[in-house]
Amino acid sequence: MKRFLAAFLCILCCLGLLPDAVYQASAVTKITWISPKSSFFGEPLTWGVNAADGLGPFQYRFLLYRNDQLIESTEFSEENSKTFLVDSLGDYSCVIVVNDIGFGNTVEFESTPVSVTNWPSRLITKVEAVNATALKITWTPVKGAQRYEVYRAQNKAGPYKLVKAMTAACLTNTYLSAGTQYYYKVRFLSAQGSWSPLSTYVTGVPVAKAVITSITAPSARRIRLAWAKAAGASGYQVLLSSSPAGPYRVVRTLPGTTVTFSGLKKRSRLYFQVRPYRKIYSTVYYGVPSKYRVALVK
Repeated sequence: MKRFLAAFLCILCCLGLLPDAVYQASAVTKITWISPKSSFFGEPLTWGVNAADGLGPFQYRFLLYRNDQLIESTEFSEENSKTFLVDSLGDYSCVIVVNDIGFGNTVEFESTPVSVTNWPSRLITKVEAVNATALKITWTPVKGAQRYEVYRAQNKAGPYKLVKAMTAACLTNTYLSAGTQYYYKVRFLSAQGSWSPLSTYVTGVPVAKAVITSITAPSARRIRLAWAKAAGASGYQVLLSSSPAGPYRVVRTLPGTTVTFSGLKKRSRLYFQVRPYRKIYSTVYYGVPSKYRVALVK
């Protein structure tokens, strides 16, 4: 029926019986694309046409370019999409040639380029202690990722078990053991629907937040500081500043929970914080610093 209508309209056009407005409205001027938004090495690339204006029926030809060089093409057919398997990194684009058989015109449409890149291996940017039983894992968001999965183990060889799947690029993992080292990996579901390999691992240790319990001036030019033992910590850093907003600098590192400073400037106002840490071999994992406490030197 469509072919009969197309032929009939063509005859009317030839006889000058069809208005110019109808003639112009029937020409193919745009298409609705099927196209990948992003891609990683090994994923197929699919381009196609969801809909086209014009008279129809239509035939389609696909030309694949990598870095502006033609690498593959098809003949005209009624298939409105084409999947290409690419074996190299680079910027890919597709030109779709649409042949409107009924109207008798052919138009080319070029897609937006898509970069084919390697799967990222280093995703996790930070694993930090929240408290004695929780760690916050943060990673770099991946363009087009549909969701992420976080995996955890207690040694680098695994086994790694799924902790949670989510769409955000961070997770607070709770119900952990203070002072224990945990290994984390992340993977994501790409825009194309493929799972990435697991990322390289990043470690973290839950350590409780420090709490300063007392700050006194026992004698002239001396300040004594004491704090509660923090679960999971093997040592503490004492931080000092002349302003509550900082910056704070490390002035003492020690395993205990008290320290006395002597020879301080009289009538000075000093601000202290305590930061707990856990050292495992040569790696130091820090907890959350305490709230600052102010001391007035006699």
